Amino acid sequence: MNTSLNSAIRFPWHESVLARRSFQAETVPARRLYFLDFPLLLLTVGLATWIFSTDAMLFVSALTGALVGLYTLWEIIARHAPLRFSHIFCIANLVGYGLGTMNSWLTLPCGDLSLAASFNRDTEAVACAMAAILFCSAVLYSRGELYEKPIFRKDFKLVLDNRAITFVLIGTGIVPLQAKNGQEKRRDGAKH
Repeated sequence: MNTSLNSAIRFPWHESVLARRSFQAETVPARRLYFLDFPLLLLTVGLATWIFSTDAMLFVSALTGALVGLYTLWEIIARHAPLRFSHIFCIANLVGYGLGTMNSWLTLPCGDLSLAASFNRDTEAVACAMAAILFCSAVLYSRGELYEKPIFRKDFKLVLDNRAITFVLIGTGIVPLQAKNGQEKRRDGAKH
């Protein structure tokens, strides 16, 4: 075998090994924000909510969870931070429960009732449930950052063109219209 022109020796299985490795994610060092800072913040707020199970602490824990979840989502989308399965679950829990609670808190006329009481629920139970969401997300952030490999490699880029952005904006714009239509139908049904 003449290797004078090409110093790399090629083996027949070399290309197949490289092809398999290209789909595996490489390890990324643990980031302090996700390993230590977010888990400590979520654990602290969750513990305070667990101890002081009031409507105000429910608001604080929902706001904290929503902000942490939205920051994680922004960092993954805008800054192309590594995505892990644990981050997907944290974003779903924190943004879903946190923003859902914030939305109900800000848009629902409760009068003198607490948010939980307006839904005929116990305030302490709802606050403890939000604290449990914060605890679970803190553990997922910390353990996922240490032991889980990113889903995609560093060179993976999701390219969104104008058609995809238009589709997302139109789809998001339809949701409030459907909600308003559903409210009008319920109101009409209650009148008859």
